[in-house]
Amino acid sequence: MFGMLDRFTVHHSDDLAHAQAFLQEKHVTLRALRSGDDSGFRSRINAIYGKASYVGYIAYGGKVVVETPAERPDFSISFLLRGQMASRVGDDMVASNAQRTVISSPGDPSVQVLEQSRRLTLSLSERLLADKLELLSGEPIRNALRLEPILDLKSPVGAALLAHAHILVDAAEIAGQRGVDGRHMDHFEDVVSSLLLLHHPHSHSSVLDRPAPGPASADVKRVIDFIAAHHDQPLTLADLVEIAGVPGRSLNAHFRRFTGHSPVSYLRHVRLQWARDQLEGGAPVSISDIALDCGYSNFGRFAHHYRRAFGELPSQTRARAQQILRPVR
Repeated sequence: MFGMLDRFTVHHSDDLAHAQAFLQEKHVTLRALRSGDDSGFRSRINAIYGKASYVGYIAYGGKVVVETPAERPDFSISFLLRGQMASRVGDDMVASNAQRTVISSPGDPSVQVLEQSRRLTLSLSERLLADKLELLSGEPIRNALRLEPILDLKSPVGAALLAHAHILVDAAEIAGQRGVDGRHMDHFEDVVSSLLLLHHPHSHSSVLDRPAPGPASADVKRVIDFIAAHHDQPLTLADLVEIAGVPGRSLNAHFRRFTGHSPVSYLRHVRLQWARDQLEGGAPVSISDIALDCGYSNFGRFAHHYRRAFGELPSQTRARAQQILRPVR
């Protein structure tokens, strides 16, 4: 039953009644698939938490049913790692596998049938997605948000969501008992909420699909100037939208038209170029500190983006710069 995030265990039991009592406090009902059949039951929940999200490794031995009421305050996505899992969508039970999974939205009761299952679960608060939707649309959200329940894991958005969940798990493993850096959690919530709202169908997709109004120059220039002066600070899309003074969807469209990048992609480009300037200039700081100043708490992710941008690793840039800057004797 051991697996991911073992340093972050919040529950572990071989007793069904004990597990039921623990989950009942979370307003989740757990029962054996067949009454009285709790042979081989085991449960483990490991989790890391952000301000408005958590990522958990959840494992159940035996065959169980997990039910969450419609009053749930979060959106939940489970990525099956091993075993079998089926979730109710309307009147149907939909099996999860390597090709697809199910997203549960607030307002819809969730029922999952699990057998010897191990899964990685991503939970995002209803408030997080509602606030991000208002930020992107520039309009108040009057009706509840519902995400399309079927997520294609082979699609770009499905693959990206799973990849970001694994990156966060890797960051937690590296951090150990210190826990994931808060800046990484904030970035994670910003990225995955944007992915879902901009690239996965939902009840308000038509609002975000409208053409962006107005000229691009003024709002884009404000953001470009702000990024130039504050690229070493922990900026989010919400910060950039506030500086721009236009809805997020408008800023995104204007930025792509003017720079060929999204605002977040442009910010990353500026930060990576600044990192390269530091390395080439012989700045007396560690590469990991430079990565943190660029908004990366995951060094592997920083190195990957750096190499993709410049064709070499940060360490290679530093080594080459040291050769050039070495004094002649």
